[in-house]
Amino acid sequence: MKKYVSLIIIALLAVLDQASKVFALNFLKPVGTAKFLPGILGLRYVENTGAVFGSFSNSTVMLSVITAVIIIVGLVLLVMGKFSNKVYRTCAVLIIAGGIGNLYDRIVRGFVVDFFDFQFMDFAVFNVADIFVTVGSFVLIIYLIVGMIRDGKNKERQSEQA
Repeated sequence: MKKYVSLIIIALLAVLDQASKVFALNFLKPVGTAKFLPGILGLRYVENTGAVFGSFSNSTVMLSVITAVIIIVGLVLLVMGKFSNKVYRTCAVLIIAGGIGNLYDRIVRGFVVDFFDFQFMDFAVFNVADIFVTVGSFVLIIYLIVGMIRDGKNKERQSEQA
């Protein structure tokens, strides 16, 4: 049951991402920029043919293949029940949904639609799918680090008791 709920959530998140991009295409592209949270977060239409921070520009095919492989592996592991706990499953759902959103853009549009622009710092323009992938990856990394620290402390205690 958990895997079906996860698949439904992935689909809903991917649709949410695409809806935000359709909004950007219809309302932001014609004007280029718009105020959102002045001084904090603006809206700026960008057609990104690369990856984060403009790296791998014009590498749409390579990025599409890599993203597709990650999505397929993630979906197979999810359906097989390999994500044993809620944190792993939640992170996988976020990363897969974000990957699907950006892969759809690369295949259908030939570029990824980005539109969120931090104004208080020099940062890449990004989208909802990027948020999903970033949050999922960040939480996963923190969870793994905390787990390694916890395991290290447990091994230390065991060796002290022996």
